Amino acid sequence: MNTEISTEESQASLGTIEADQNKTNESLDVAVPQPDGTTEIMPTPPEPNPEKRPDKNPIDNVEEIQGDPVSGLVTDDPATQKVEVTLDVALKDVVIPGKEINGAGNTTGSSYYNFLAYYSDVKQVLQLMDDPTNQNAVFKDATGNVITKENVNDMLALLDKINSFDVNAGIKYDWDSVYNSEKFEKEDLRGGLDVVAGDEKASLKFHIDSHGWWGYELVGDTIIQAVMPDSVTNGLSNKEVANKYSNFFVIDMKKPGDDSNGKWYMLRNTDLENPMLYISADGKEALMIDVDFYGENVLADLLRQLLGLGGNITRELVPGCEKLNILFTHMHGDHVNNLVSLLADPVLKNIIHVYWPDGEPHTMVDGKDVIASVDPDRLTNMKDGFTLEFDGIPFVFNQIIDEHTPAGGQFADLKNKIQYSGDTLGAQIHLGGTTAGAAQLDSWISGAKKTIDFIQKNGLEYIIGAHTPYLNTPEFANWLLEACNYAKTQLAKDPNWSGLVIVENGKVVTPERMAEMMKSGLSDRDELNVLSVNFRNSQAPVQPEEPADPEEKEDENKANEQLKEDTVISTAAKETGKEDSMKTSPDTGIAIQKKGSVLSALMIAAAGLFVSKKHKQK
Repeated sequence: MNTEISTEESQASLGTIEADQNKTNESLDVAVPQPDGTTEIMPTPPEPNPEKRPDKNPIDNVEEIQGDPVSGLVTDDPATQKVEVTLDVALKDVVIPGKEINGAGNTTGSSYYNFLAYYSDVKQVLQLMDDPTNQNAVFKDATGNVITKENVNDMLALLDKINSFDVNAGIKYDWDSVYNSEKFEKEDLRGGLDVVAGDEKASLKFHIDSHGWWGYELVGDTIIQAVMPDSVTNGLSNKEVANKYSNFFVIDMKKPGDDSNGKWYMLRNTDLENPMLYISADGKEALMIDVDFYGENVLADLLRQLLGLGGNITRELVPGCEKLNILFTHMHGDHVNNLVSLLADPVLKNIIHVYWPDGEPHTMVDGKDVIASVDPDRLTNMKDGFTLEFDGIPFVFNQIIDEHTPAGGQFADLKNKIQYSGDTLGAQIHLGGTTAGAAQLDSWISGAKKTIDFIQKNGLEYIIGAHTPYLNTPEFANWLLEACNYAKTQLAKDPNWSGLVIVENGKVVTPERMAEMMKSGLSDRDELNVLSVNFRNSQAPVQPEEPADPEEKEDENKANEQLKEDTVISTAAKETGKEDSMKTSPDTGIAIQKKGSVLSALMIAAAGLFVSKKHKQK
């Protein structure tokens, strides 16, 4: 099997699995979900090369029983004539921990491959049980639990739901992995977006990589074409496929012990977006923060399902939600563009009410002003301090002027003590979490101070960023201020200064520490202690202060859809003798280190053939 059971005592009881991505496994047909709701059975691939996969069966140590090679701990029981087979796979209380490394050549889609490797292992266990030569065997999993075929089928049913993004997979946010929990302090494999799926029949804890389940298409680094069949990807670019066929994990965010009747979800995209959704206790009203621009062909259906609106039939015939409030953090297309498809939906268009930051330029899609297309009676402009009471929860808008965008901002959920920071604090990654122009540095400093005051005034305990999908420490805002103050000091010494600044645990790292990070990378848990800003020395504003004219600014309008890349060399990295290329998008301000995206055909085969036959290598 492609798994290794952790020997750490704290994890052993949970049956922790570390998936080995670098070995092939036995090939099995798999049903791949399609955007139209159907499935496509991927063909069984050739037999794996035994040299690539030595001694890999789902049980340990080869023994001979009645002439048949059966590996594992086998003992004869004279009373029952049964044999006992111990698997090296856990089937109960399973954990697939997050051990991906960001940077340093990390393979795109690592957490997805880990999931697939375990999926394939479980299917092999089922094959083993179906083998007539094992009809008298008693199976125990890696943690000593007696396993029946029913147990295996229950686990496979759960894995099928997860892989197809079924809202009934029962995925919940793992609050034990929050930065200030007791288990987080004791178990060093926790951190970032850890989730729990399943029910009393089968359960699984797994990690969703901060770089995206399928990668980060926004900077051209994704495996999405590999996980889609030829019938979908033929003639389409990665960007086009991602825009149309990305999907969402529906993650229940409610804290254990919260007995309120309302619902609270994170819609975690397979790329790097995470709109938030609240539903009132009576189901009549919902609130959403940002709408993404990936998964445009599934988001409307998903929302109708979650809001009790059924299929795409007329609103009058379907009970459920009567008003969907959509709050936008800022104008960038990766937060707004899906509003076009939602407004085109025959059900949702009648219940949507848009809340837009006052003074923020409107988003343009295909030369059209998306916000201006909203019925004026269904559009509210939010000024600083605007408060929307929703199902007993006050949501407060904190406007940040002339920073990431001209007039975007943040929202606070005052009940759960969470700040949704949008892109005002960037993404939590050492490779370049956001980009700031030197000409706007004072605005960034003012914005950071305003954010810190807002957090303290409202007693906020967590931050969730638009590209940072987990409950993070509010100290992150202080780290942004530290980075900006450092940049201001450098510019005072040298007006031509520019570069990447990394703050770790509240302090700007040395060139030596930065070089170490770039060489070795950081885990998602390590990234929890990091903020980075790529400072560009340019007098040009990040965004225009007025919305572009559709007729005169057609090229600028395309920026919301055709994401461009800039290359910025980190001055701090130059000091170490290592130049790190950074990629940024003008639509997001998010910067990330360029790296070769190695998509191995062997690894895809090892993932149990959840992909098409066209194994491509980028």
